[in-house]
Amino acid sequence: MYTIPIIIIVISFSVIIAILVKHIKELANLSVESIPSVREAKFKEKIISNRLKRSLSHLLEQFTGLIIPFFTKGATFFKLIIHKVSESREKINSKKPKVVVNKDEQIEKLFDEADKLIKRGEFDESEKKLISIIEIDHKNIDAFATLGQVYFERKNYSEAKQTLEHVIRLEGASDEIFFDLALICKAMGNNALWFNYLKKAQKLNQNNPRYLDSLLDAAIVMKDKIVGLDVYKRLKSADSSNAKLEQFKKKISEL
Repeated sequence: MYTIPIIIIVISFSVIIAILVKHIKELANLSVESIPSVREAKFKEKIISNRLKRSLSHLLEQFTGLIIPFFTKGATFFKLIIHKVSESREKINSKKPKVVVNKDEQIEKLFDEADKLIKRGEFDESEKKLISIIEIDHKNIDAFATLGQVYFERKNYSEAKQTLEHVIRLEGASDEIFFDLALICKAMGNNALWFNYLKKAQKLNQNNPRYLDSLLDAAIVMKDKIVGLDVYKRLKSADSSNAKLEQFKKKISEL
């Protein structure tokens, strides 16, 4: 008399196992390939865990929907199967050696791999390595800063700009980040922001010849004679051998 209910339960159990396998594969493939969610929307730090929660919630709904119609006379039988599976899994896991992963070592290894990929010009692959670091440490300044450089090299200027602006939100003011942002804005054709970020970089590191040289160039483009004269004097004092000094002087006098 229990043949039909048991057959129904076995079939439903097979369907459930198939769905579980499907979703486990999907979850195993989750990564931060959707980096726009990291680099956009203020780089939400819990994006990966949120995606997992949503997927698991959806899986639970499907699981419940399949069990309820068949969970009658075969309930005890089904629970017994689940218990046996769980018990077997625990025994297997207890025999597996526990591997302790050192996060610092893992991050260092990923950085080393990313650096080698960048040197070879493999920017897509290096991006994946850097995103893996961010998965481990959502506030890793070096990972975000390097990621910004990778986007710059790929000419993804908008993404590079957003990434470095996020670094500033995490770390605060940094002359190097301001200078990199200036280069990005120049590449984007936004001279006003280029000029503005250069001034911020130079303010934090006033006698850096590279900053002064770039700022003087920007001042001339923006036709700001006051800033141009001030920066010219600073550049002459910091780098008197600069071959562009005479050219700068002539351009400033023409403003």
